[in-house]
Amino acid sequence: MNLWRSVPCLDVDLDEFKSSDIDNEDKDWDDFEDFAAMVMFRCDMALLDSFRLHVTTSKAPDCGDRQAGGWLRHAMKYNSSPNPRSKREGWSSKNNSWNLKKPCLCNVFLDDRFAEHVRSVCRSLQDVELDGCRCKVHAITSHSMKKLVLKNCRWSNLAQIASPTLETLAIDGGWNSHGCQLVILTPAVAYLHLAVDADRFPGGISINGTMPSLVKASIHLQCHRYSAFKSKLHRRQLKLLRSVSNVVNLELSGVGTKVIDKNLTLFQEFRNLRNLLLEECDLSDNTLGSFLQNSPPNLEMLTLRHCKI
Repeated sequence: MNLWRSVPCLDVDLDEFKSSDIDNEDKDWDDFEDFAAMVMFRCDMALLDSFRLHVTTSKAPDCGDRQAGGWLRHAMKYNSSPNPRSKREGWSSKNNSWNLKKPCLCNVFLDDRFAEHVRSVCRSLQDVELDGCRCKVHAITSHSMKKLVLKNCRWSNLAQIASPTLETLAIDGGWNSHGCQLVILTPAVAYLHLAVDADRFPGGISINGTMPSLVKASIHLQCHRYSAFKSKLHRRQLKLLRSVSNVVNLELSGVGTKVIDKNLTLFQEFRNLRNLLLEECDLSDNTLGSFLQNSPPNLEMLTLRHCKI
């Protein structure tokens, strides 16, 4: 068991547990639970370089994500201190730093206790990926993180993503409940990917500042034309676009005439823009012609894909 304590990487995946009895998926989960709980406790989590915990929802019980979150909290509580006595007694050790750089969590329930641990103890954090997680987390903050990828996560009042060192930010799908506005404070971001359903972020997404280091931005907004309720994200597309005006390469999808045709001088603010891709945008009623007359001053290539002209 000394080997488990010294490994630099740990990958715990439910898909690796396949019973010969295809009708007995409960055994797969029981075996996975026994293994995950054992190895996450015995391994010195504070010394890990990367950690991946993957729960397959189709094979897990209804509360499987909560159980996985419980194992993670247990590992954090009892592996935060090199002192054997404090480890046995479960003492908090915020003064001890973890080596963890690359956590990847899939279908795991997370709350503010996890976020606080990451903020206060994981001071070498670089690359974080959350996929399909259910999160009661109000803020994601780090002073070392370089890359943050959030895929199809269900947030309960996520209000802030803040990191002075973050270079890549990707939010792909998911939703944020209770009309909470998500504020992004990441001045060093060079690549931004935002692909969401506007109705699932009813409180909107706001980017503070103009991201002066932004090289590439990909913004894909799905807005339901006949929706009775228009979210703040849908109504404030113009503000969102202005916040990426320093970008060099821009991909836009789902932006209509209300943004382009009625704000023709908007793209003249994009003085660094060289390449622009418009996909599934409404450029009817001579919007395209008007846009070309007011195009960004340094634009070199314009690509239209599946646009309405």
